[in-house]
Amino acid sequence: MGERLKTQDKLKCWECRPGEVLLCPLCSQVPDSHDHLFFACSFSASVWSMATKHVDFPIIANGWKDIYLLLSPFATRKLAKITIIKLIYGASVYIIWQERNKGLFKKGRRSAKQVYEVIYLTVRMKLMSLKWKMSASVLRLKSDWKIS
Repeated sequence: MGERLKTQDKLKCWECRPGEVLLCPLCSQVPDSHDHLFFACSFSASVWSMATKHVDFPIIANGWKDIYLLLSPFATRKLAKITIIKLIYGASVYIIWQERNKGLFKKGRRSAKQVYEVIYLTVRMKLMSLKWKMSASVLRLKSDWKIS
């Protein structure tokens, strides 16, 4: 909700190149902003759709306030499902931002499927490093994420 990332709508006031319209490097439709980049962008929507298929809790929102309202009741809970939701959310935001920067500064870009795979592997690696209290949901989690 702090919206501190330097998206193009924030940089516009600096007028680096007057008159130039900088489009979202992920979808090339409109200038990026926090809400566009993470929620309205077709590329990001595709990534979110793939990333959230691993939990029965779709992270669908129109903006940061929606996400905050959706996730804040679970912020301190330590259930396996909630842990996965938080990890998917954090990894998705971070990796979408990395992909945006890669497209903006390096002019290269991965497909939404490739970005999803990076998110999946990042979350899986983190899950492998956590200590779990055995339960039916943890056994299911380990099976779903192929963790021995």
